[in-house]
Amino acid sequence: MVLRTAPDRLLEKYPDAALEGIARGMKNCECRYTRKRLLELAERLPGDAVVPLLVTEVRTGPDLDCRIVAAGALHRRGLRAGVDALIDVWTTPGAVDPYAYDWELKGLVSFLGRSGRRDALDAISRVWLEKGPLARALALHGLADCVEGVAWGAKAAGRTGAGSGGATGRPDLVDDPLVDALIALLDDSTEFQATWRHVRSGSKRPRICDVAASYIAALHPEMFPFNVHGDLLAREREILSMVNVWRTRRGLASIETLPSQGKGPAPVVAALLAAVASPISPGSRVNALTDLEAYGYEALPEIRRELERWKDDDGLARQALEGLEIRMTTPVRKVHTSAGPLAGAAPVGSEWETIGRPLTLRWLVGLVERLYRDRPPWGAGVEAVAEKRAEERGVLVEARFLVVSEVGGESTEASLEWEVSNGGEACRARRFAAVPGSLPADALRQMEGDFAAVLATAPRRGFSVRIRAVGPP
Repeated sequence: MVLRTAPDRLLEKYPDAALEGIARGMKNCECRYTRKRLLELAERLPGDAVVPLLVTEVRTGPDLDCRIVAAGALHRRGLRAGVDALIDVWTTPGAVDPYAYDWELKGLVSFLGRSGRRDALDAISRVWLEKGPLARALALHGLADCVEGVAWGAKAAGRTGAGSGGATGRPDLVDDPLVDALIALLDDSTEFQATWRHVRSGSKRPRICDVAASYIAALHPEMFPFNVHGDLLAREREILSMVNVWRTRRGLASIETLPSQGKGPAPVVAALLAAVASPISPGSRVNALTDLEAYGYEALPEIRRELERWKDDDGLARQALEGLEIRMTTPVRKVHTSAGPLAGAAPVGSEWETIGRPLTLRWLVGLVERLYRDRPPWGAGVEAVAEKRAEERGVLVEARFLVVSEVGGESTEASLEWEVSNGGEACRARRFAAVPGSLPADALRQMEGDFAAVLATAPRRGFSVRIRAVGPP
């Protein structure tokens, strides 16, 4: 037996009078909680007479959470106006202040994600990089609701079926818009502790990409294993593998993965190291070094033990192995540019081809040059930072466009700032009256010397390299 309250009976008996009373009450209502209750009552009215009131509320209502209630009412009636209006709210810069409306922003993204509409999920990821760290963290909270209640959108759209998600009822990976939206977030390495409340992990360095990866693994556990308790390198490897599965299912080229560090076959590595130490011909050392590098990261433990044995040797063999160790520990692991996420469906530039290859000054300067040349009208400059943490393999590269306020106002002269640091200590800072593409040979030589010096300590101490190019609009 269904119990009906007095408001239920009144709404059924006098729907026209009820609508008039609700509209009058909302016009004079200053309490958002009362306003939400009135909207909930309005949704229960039969017929289409209430639709104009709901549309007006979702487009011009004073409170975001009330607009979300109105949008939900329209969506459940099969009307697009509610979701369309909230897509505009999310994609309009400055429409919602995350510091003033934190949980309302979470509710907004949760509603868009659970609406079951691909364009709503596409909108979330499309402007993701334009949002600040707090807004992105709150948006992840909202997407967590989508993961925990994934059937909501399917029910609203009248869909059934298990798809590749099995018991979860998820659609096939290729047709899963929620996974598409989350994949685009795997390029966001921003660390923000508040995002980790939805991931039960012992990790003390949560990142947005870790949280997004855990959501994808929850949606399709049979396809995407992800251990949120793993160390940073293990998580990076699993995230890159996740991206490659997603890309392969769409007919896109895979990105080179980082092999795990392990113990290589001793006889093979020992023979190659012996050829480096005592070459039998002028080209045998070069060939042995090439074979060791091709053999991969698994040879690194043996190389380091050999270097320890040669610590008092300043000969060519030690210098060659030191260079090999640097190359093996400084591959570009991830490139994050404000031009778009690396995991997306369209190439950002030469970044894809760089993943897994050693970082070079030529490539880094070329990245800044390309972004500086193609910067948007509001871009006052470009900044690129390449960072490797101590005892970790791989370099994270982040490049972004600068706004006028970040460079101290509009510049009338071109300039390039160059800074390298070693193990957290400032090593060298320079400033040149030029930008990439027009740097004099002497400036490049100075940068190459600084880069080589800081790279020499990369295997153990880590480093940071920063290039900032600023010029007139």
